[in-house]
Amino acid sequence: EFNSSCPRCGKEKETLIHALKNCPLAHAVLAYGGLNNKLLDGSYARCINWIEDVTHELDKKAIFDFITILWNVWNSRNN
Repeated sequence: EFNSSCPRCGKEKETLIHALKNCPLAHAVLAYGGLNNKLLDGSYARCINWIEDVTHELDKKAIFDFITILWNVWNSRNN
């Protein structure tokens, strides 16, 4: 039997948006990294829409930092 729940929190079905933004651990890492609440608390069905909104709000360095944080959240999830 395939378990589609998030391996980190076990609270929700694991989707890309959950793994990178909505999972409590990912959310905490993004908040600690400085992403503002407006971008963290918005509701998104698709991850690409959220990433586009975030990149429109940030300068170049902050976008680089944001992508680095996402990569680390994803890498941590898979290791």
